Amino acid sequence: MKTPSAQWMWENFRANFHDDDDLCEKLDQRKSDLISGFHVLEAKTQRAETNPDNRPAQSWRAERSHTEQSFREYVLNICAPGCMEKRLDEIAEGALDLEASDLEEYCTNADMELDEIAHSEMVAPGGALPPLSDPPIPFDFFGKSNGAGPRFQTCSASVFAKEMARASADVSKIGSGQNWVIQRFARMAYGASPATLDTKHRQQLRALATIGLARIRRSILDVRESDPLHANEVFSTSIRIYSLCVETLLVFGSLGYALSQILQILRVLPLPAVGSDLSYWGLTKKGLGSLTLIPANLINAVHLHEVRVGEDDPKLKTVREEFAEFCLGRIGQKQGSLTDSTMALPESLVEPDPHWRACCLYALDSLRVNPGGKGHRKVYWAIHYDPDDMVRDIAKDIYPRIEKKRDIPDDGSPRRPLVTAIWWLFQAHRLALGLVVDDEKANTTLALLMRRTTEKKTNPNQTS
Repeated sequence: MKTPSAQWMWENFRANFHDDDDLCEKLDQRKSDLISGFHVLEAKTQRAETNPDNRPAQSWRAERSHTEQSFREYVLNICAPGCMEKRLDEIAEGALDLEASDLEEYCTNADMELDEIAHSEMVAPGGALPPLSDPPIPFDFFGKSNGAGPRFQTCSASVFAKEMARASADVSKIGSGQNWVIQRFARMAYGASPATLDTKHRQQLRALATIGLARIRRSILDVRESDPLHANEVFSTSIRIYSLCVETLLVFGSLGYALSQILQILRVLPLPAVGSDLSYWGLTKKGLGSLTLIPANLINAVHLHEVRVGEDDPKLKTVREEFAEFCLGRIGQKQGSLTDSTMALPESLVEPDPHWRACCLYALDSLRVNPGGKGHRKVYWAIHYDPDDMVRDIAKDIYPRIEKKRDIPDDGSPRRPLVTAIWWLFQAHRLALGLVVDDEKANTTLALLMRRTTEKKTNPNQTS
């Protein structure tokens, strides 16, 4: 079969818009440059057919198809301003009625296309089409972009506003598809400057992300007892939704709250997400790679967001207090339970597993805060009423330090207490599953996690 020529590709491409005189005129004005782009596609097609490198034919077809789609999106974005708005609307509409089971695949494809559209504006700011003939367009020319141009952000904001206007006031009634649309387009429109989004909408985004993560927790709990080995697959089919919800909480919410929500996913896992040394980078070879995203998110969130959060709160005290509230929330009884002079009944406890209660107390101690000056009251309760001897002993040990309202040294890293607290909860995760923790290797892992808190200062006014 003869390879289509660049001229033929150009004519076929232009014929798709024969009823749009304005667009055809713009295409004709850039004909020579555009044909140069089609020469790249022609070369890729010829290479795919001759296959000098003996690559699988499917690999060549996928590369050529990706390049062609990217080029078409690029051309339309530059030559036809209305195409971007229309396509973003179409992507949003396509997701609205999807159930959670169908959403992951749709999101995978949509995310790729949205990245391409965003990138096409970035590589040609102001609509100036760069020369395509010298040198030819490399394949990675259309790679993912970390940013987006003003028109892409404006169009995304338009879609976000439209979906928020027609969404239910009760966010719990918003379906998985519309939830994804609202979060994704908010991220594209306001991710670079979240403060420009009003407080009400930021609160709604935080609620939507929380609901999204709660749905993932429920799907894991559904298989936790009946088929625990299936939990990894369940989580894998929700990774894009999970990642988007985490991003939303980190960008539009608060670091402390985001950590608490990620930890609740870790709490329900029936499979280990960290090894016996409490590292998450050694489990990929055991087929549990997707679960390691959860502990990695916890650690990376602390390191990557410290600079942004630390501008107004250099010691991250607000973050540490929010995290401490989560730990304290696992201590005590469920609402409505009564405590008399005897020990609390195990079934009345908020956190039924003693390992989690114990490690939450250690994490609280590591955070060096006493939220509202009242956190020690929960520790006092644990000393007298927790039914587990180990938990009572730990509570008795840390009580004086919590009551003293300590803080980190002025020259200390505010990340160290956060990382240490997370490390304690990695232990809780393994111990609750009946798995061992290698204390010596776990301490080595903690030292490795701490290295990023002692890096050289790049800003003389910043505490590292």
